[in-house]
Amino acid sequence: MGMCSVSQAAAGGWIEFASPQVVKGWACDTEHPNDNVKVEVWRDNNAILLGSGTANLTRDAGVARACGGTRINLGFSINLQTPAYLNDGAFHELRVYGIGRDGVARQLPNSPVIVKYPGGIEGWIEYADSMVVIGWACNTAIPNNVIAVSARWDSDVYPINTAAADIPRESAVATVCGGSSSIHGFRLSIDKHIQDGKTHQLHVYVAGLDRALPNSPIAVRFPIPPAPAREGDIVARNLNSSGAGWAGHIGIWDGVNVVEVLNKVPSVQENSWQSFVEASWLNDNTGPWKTLSPAYGNRNIWGCFPTTRPDCDNYYGLNQYGGYEFISRGTVQKGNVSWAVVSRAKQIGRIGSDFTSTVAVKIAVPATIQHHAAYGIRSYPPQRGQYRCDTFIKDALSAATNVIFYENNYYFYGIDRSADATPHLVRTLADPYDYNWDNKIKTVVRSILTTPSAVYNDIAAVLK
Repeated sequence: MGMCSVSQAAAGGWIEFASPQVVKGWACDTEHPNDNVKVEVWRDNNAILLGSGTANLTRDAGVARACGGTRINLGFSINLQTPAYLNDGAFHELRVYGIGRDGVARQLPNSPVIVKYPGGIEGWIEYADSMVVIGWACNTAIPNNVIAVSARWDSDVYPINTAAADIPRESAVATVCGGSSSIHGFRLSIDKHIQDGKTHQLHVYVAGLDRALPNSPIAVRFPIPPAPAREGDIVARNLNSSGAGWAGHIGIWDGVNVVEVLNKVPSVQENSWQSFVEASWLNDNTGPWKTLSPAYGNRNIWGCFPTTRPDCDNYYGLNQYGGYEFISRGTVQKGNVSWAVVSRAKQIGRIGSDFTSTVAVKIAVPATIQHHAAYGIRSYPPQRGQYRCDTFIKDALSAATNVIFYENNYYFYGIDRSADATPHLVRTLADPYDYNWDNKIKTVVRSILTTPSAVYNDIAAVLK
């Protein structure tokens, strides 16, 4: 608004007649009743100044008495300069202000007044998807002029894009618009590509007027990005909470669902790709991040990931170097690397795990029956885990090579509990063993940077 200042107090005066062309009445400054005040006329929320003048036309003595003075030439008649494109056939407010010697704008007591403008918006949305909207639009007040249209989604305030309705159309369009020109078609590209699988409302309106086309809004169903192609792929997105979205959220694709740790009960969940994608758009507009496909290779993994039993019946014995290793497979299973990674992720869910927002980890360990060559049979109860989504992925990836996990061991945070008298082992063996691959996995698992986005970036950079 172009006024110096606006007061909530009313000026003296009255609007006696108003139309899109002229406003008439009288106005005064009750503090200085014999002054001739300036009068300004604004449309709607003081967005457009339509005209101004001085209240100096002769009126009757009753006006002077109402203002508390003797001057009677306090009338005004202001011709309004309304741009043709503003004639949209809608009702609008006219706000009339009196401005005295102090420069403060005060509305007249019966301001604003409602005025219907000539003309009208005609048009139609003929096609819309997540990338383009097609149709035609015109203003019957200026039927041979090209107007601009804008589009926005749902409750968004700002438009996605704006384009001129300047594409030739059939003669029937000219007839509806009331002119001789049929150049009123538009093809509006939508720059904001949302892929969340939901239905959104697309609003198409005349730019500068915010007047919607007759069949606006229109419902548009958006696609979702393709699901990951391979078991063991890593998926990620921003968090569904303000303030920490930069840190991200990460999960693993099991071929059907996303296995992920959430701040819910249970914390380890298997959710559909649709649900994962929809959550990606809750509080931001980035959607899911690029799916990562680690180069797992063709090696096999021996490990204990029972789907129906809570325990691992593993056989250990001394090897020639004085260390302990498998001497019998027991309940150990064999599969490819991606199977092992996904199986470990699901095993954590079966054992049970609590969510934590910190980097503190408790490794989920199945009940273990160890047949030891030197000490006989030892049984250990299951250990419930504690994870955040990123440490959960680190644990799952450890199944891809020869890694022994201990609770809070140095692979995570520099605490070596290898001397623990009762270590609960979660062990896998790679067949054949690949030294380079082993080091790559350890690079990701041992990384000091532990946020979802950091783990995502490590996987993208290292496991390729």
